[in-house]
Amino acid sequence: FDVSQHFIMANKRAMTFTGYSEEELLTMSMRQLFSSSELNKNPLRFDLLDKGEIITAEREIVRKDDSTVIVEMTSRKMPNGTYQSFMRDISERKIAENAIKESERMYRAIFENTGTASIIIDEDTTILLTNSEWISLSGYSREEMEGKMSWTKFVVPEDLVRMREYHKTRRANPDGAPHKYDFRFIRRNGEIR
Repeated sequence: FDVSQHFIMANKRAMTFTGYSEEELLTMSMRQLFSSSELNKNPLRFDLLDKGEIITAEREIVRKDDSTVIVEMTSRKMPNGTYQSFMRDISERKIAENAIKESERMYRAIFENTGTASIIIDEDTTILLTNSEWISLSGYSREEMEGKMSWTKFVVPEDLVRMREYHKTRRANPDGAPHKYDFRFIRRNGEIR
């Protein structure tokens, strides 16, 4: 496309992708493939392209049949002064990403609202996630614990050997350690629960 964003060349894949014929595309502007909301939130940055930058952005394309497709569009300025864009359909990837986000949101909601103090830990005993009940029980903030503290800090020394053994066994065989057990918990203020 040229500086006025009119197409000057399109390959067969672009025609298949957009639903327009080559003749139709060559009478169109790049802007006509985007909804007005897309243009407002994610305009083509000619200022950056003219400086020689290669820009990659996710965009929503409106096809000839008014269906939409999410693309990853990479654009650059060519030596002859025109611009080139490559578009790759990422609709399925976006659907999968959204499904994962929704699944994570639901998992977090369940994790947060179990009514039981809960943590998710790494193999090295680092606390990866805490819920509000754990924060309340421990007396530490989420920021102090997640990714920084070990669960072993919360176990009285007399129970720690047994707890470490359960941890090690569970990593090798999830059914090899008890699913429920007691231990003495040390709160931030030193109180034992």
